Amino acid sequence: EYLAGRFWLNQRSEDAFRNALGHFEEAVRWDSAFAMAINGMADCYILLGSYQYLPPLEAYPRARDLATRALELDPALGEAHAVLGLVQRQYDWNFDAALESLQRAIELNPNDALTLQRLAGTLRLLGRVEEAFPLNREALALDPLNLPVRRGMAFNHEYAREYDQAVSILEQILTIDPDFFYAKQNLGRVLISRGDYDEGLRHLESLASLHKDNTEFSLFLAWGYAVAGREDEARERLEEMLREPSPGPIDPVDVAMVFAGCAAPVAPAEGGDEGGALECTDEIGCVEVGPDEPIRIGYMLTISGATAFLGEDSLGGIEIAIDERGDLLGHYCAAFFGGHAVGEDVVVHDAHHRLH
Repeated sequence: EYLAGRFWLNQRSEDAFRNALGHFEEAVRWDSAFAMAINGMADCYILLGSYQYLPPLEAYPRARDLATRALELDPALGEAHAVLGLVQRQYDWNFDAALESLQRAIELNPNDALTLQRLAGTLRLLGRVEEAFPLNREALALDPLNLPVRRGMAFNHEYAREYDQAVSILEQILTIDPDFFYAKQNLGRVLISRGDYDEGLRHLESLASLHKDNTEFSLFLAWGYAVAGREDEARERLEEMLREPSPGPIDPVDVAMVFAGCAAPVAPAEGGDEGGALECTDEIGCVEVGPDEPIRIGYMLTISGATAFLGEDSLGGIEIAIDERGDLLGHYCAAFFGGHAVGEDVVVHDAHHRLH
């Protein structure tokens, strides 16, 4: 039962996670002190929460309780320390504690490829991608056919903006398992980030069509439409999802991602033309920038401490956008940051044009 649980746990789908949970529960019924099976149950709840199949308030506390119970039975069980590290990372947002738990897990079991990948993923989230690469390589050397571990390496290349390498790894994964649909989602996203809009959208459209009850896939497709310049389709899909009863949980971060990919519409004022003043039609409002002023794109996220990766990632996205677009409507673009004042300086356009 335990080995069957481990098999299903690596398949990365809701049915697989729930199958794994059933096998681990059966193993614990046979032996109530089976610490590895109890921790397997904890791992199931981690993944059910991570992939939004269970609400965080249900999944992560349950995972913590089970991992703690496993450690009471076997304090040297590295896998249980790893699960606690994921709870601390994804639920507590205590990244120092998460790193400590994951490093302790590797000290206890240095040959656990999955834990190495999870430590690499945590470092990657903190913006420490170069430290993540050797851990992923070590994990792959230990378990070269572990597809989630391979996918972790693809994530590293994506975060490093090495899109060709990420595409190559994801295509290898899908050659081994064409039904690994989260790898297909990653491939669609990376292709779009690389500028291969048609091919990337083909993957995302296929996923959204086959898995209509998966809101994440639908929102990623909306994001893909937005980035590819098909904003009407992006907004239509998003508005339909928010208007109709949802088949599953809707992650507000995914919704924000779609909005970020869309530019708000602008329209000429009545009787005006392209060369005159434009009427702002954005519900949030618009800001005017004088004819000789630069467009300053600002953000207010932290750039120091345990959550510095949030601001650093935001800044990286702004820098990419500036590099790709250059001047906007004849205005020099620049990234601008620095606390509350940024909120009053976030950019947009000149006296004749208004943008969201």
